Amino acid sequence: MVRRHLSASAIVLLLAASPASLPHFDPAPPGGVVQRQTVYLSGEGMSSRWTAVLSKRFVGRANEEPVYQWYLSIYAPPQGSNAKLALQTPGTSALLSKVTKAPDAQMYFPLQSAQIAGAAELEHSGVQDLVFASHESGADCGTATVTVFGADRNGHVQTRAQFTNYCSLEARIVRDGALQAVQLRGPYYKANSPVCCPAKPSAAAMLRYRSGRWILTPAIFPRASVRPL
Repeated sequence: MVRRHLSASAIVLLLAASPASLPHFDPAPPGGVVQRQTVYLSGEGMSSRWTAVLSKRFVGRANEEPVYQWYLSIYAPPQGSNAKLALQTPGTSALLSKVTKAPDAQMYFPLQSAQIAGAAELEHSGVQDLVFASHESGADCGTATVTVFGADRNGHVQTRAQFTNYCSLEARIVRDGALQAVQLRGPYYKANSPVCCPAKPSAAAMLRYRSGRWILTPAIFPRASVRPL
């Protein structure tokens, strides 16, 4: 379960964001909507209400199983009734790959799954970041990625922190004193561990923002190089 640590005023605004009050997304998310998350990337208040939408589009079948292209779309706070697209992957960001069909075979690469873990006050009280988990695989168990998105002072979406792991990496938002943190869980691989055989099948670490730095304790999952979006 994802817990939101917000003031009473923000909770009221969150409850007010019923489906009937959703803005018009411009452009609409591709495919069918799987998850929708309100996130206050630039502080509390209706003028700071960003929306993250996770969607997927059917692209074909492999071994009779459906294959989907997943999308994460982040929309800026609405101006009037319209909310403009600020980031989309794949598209304006390369976090998620484009699923393609193999030549002369009913196979698609990569296979994808994704989840919005939630919105959390990780850096400052009253300002939230978005936590997003994704997984892509080909011939082996693939790579899992957890990404933390925030917004700068000019309202541009930024990648704040990103961690990867072989096979699996789950994210859960937890209380951590006055703020919140992200608990990461997955298999732990030493430098010489083969993909088939992690040193620990299940290990956990806590991601916190402290004194202007993102700190993972213990540092058991690889930190990805964060590139400007």
